[in-house]
Amino acid sequence: MSYFQKIADLRHSSNLKGCVVVNGPYQLARGLWAGDQKIETASVAPDLFWDLCLQKLDDLQNPQLFQVAGQKVFAEPYEGRAHLVICGGGHIPLSLVDFAHKIGFAVTLMDDRPDMATSERFPLADFVYAEDYTLALRRIPDRENTYYVIVTRDPVYDQVCLKEIARRKYAYIGMLGSKRRIDCVREGLENNGIGQDFFAQVNTPIGLDIGAQTPEEISIAIMAQLIAVKSRRSNGVGLSEELLQSILTQKQAALATIVDVCGTVPRQAGTKMLVLADGSCLSTIGGSKMEEEVRLAGVQCIRQKQARLLRLDMSGNDIDPYASFSDLQAPYTDIRGMVEIFLEPTINA
Repeated sequence: MSYFQKIADLRHSSNLKGCVVVNGPYQLARGLWAGDQKIETASVAPDLFWDLCLQKLDDLQNPQLFQVAGQKVFAEPYEGRAHLVICGGGHIPLSLVDFAHKIGFAVTLMDDRPDMATSERFPLADFVYAEDYTLALRRIPDRENTYYVIVTRDPVYDQVCLKEIARRKYAYIGMLGSKRRIDCVREGLENNGIGQDFFAQVNTPIGLDIGAQTPEEISIAIMAQLIAVKSRRSNGVGLSEELLQSILTQKQAALATIVDVCGTVPRQAGTKMLVLADGSCLSTIGGSKMEEEVRLAGVQCIRQKQARLLRLDMSGNDIDPYASFSDLQAPYTDIRGMVEIFLEPTINA
């Protein structure tokens, strides 16, 4: 099984993180861990090397480049597919589930009324639970990339949901309701020992203010807010579901990953682009002449089946491969910015 297939199979695991050697004798060697549990390490590198890598991965929150035994290693966390949990099965979720599915969210719909929470009403939902909200919420994996939308029929159920969500990890919480209803829920939570610090993180009223009136328009407003939060969290960084599936299905492609940056650049370390054999690209690493140079190098990478580490400024010019970014002076850091990009053929990766 390939490395990327294992990521696809395990990306909902807790604290999944991996690294790849981008420069050195072990180039292209990869390691994958779920927490401290080793999932896979390339046999080309000794166990001691991977033990040293794992020490660097403690509390890894963002992509980073580091040196181990004189070799450059790029590491990054793999966050699973964003999960939208909708509490309430009324009119708004009918369109909200469809929109979220099209955007790429995994979607769970729950309602305590069996006739409202059915797979027939919500065919695009990944999971549908018709049971008490507390029990249904306890089925949800406790992960930071979970988005909760509360659109129940009564403020009592809003409180039930928020009371359970308050003890969980989340990327977003939003609740539908009038000012009077919101005040009622806030007071009810305070009476149950849940203070203002938590409720201040709940988006009320839910959604972006676009003057939405109909259930479909309100769903669009909610999705716009979810997309905004999701984009701020990732900033285009990481391995998206679409990109991962393309890596697994494309027979010939090269994966370009920004592993280090310096100065003013449009994308940060961890941003990825897939170059296909015909020269077309999926996603972007920032555009400009730099991206065109990477695209051309990606096609060459596919043909030669060889990995390559590129160092370019935003005008597409090569930079001294031996100088550290901290040693390079203007005009690079003041004007153009610089990126270090790892190109690798994805065949058998």
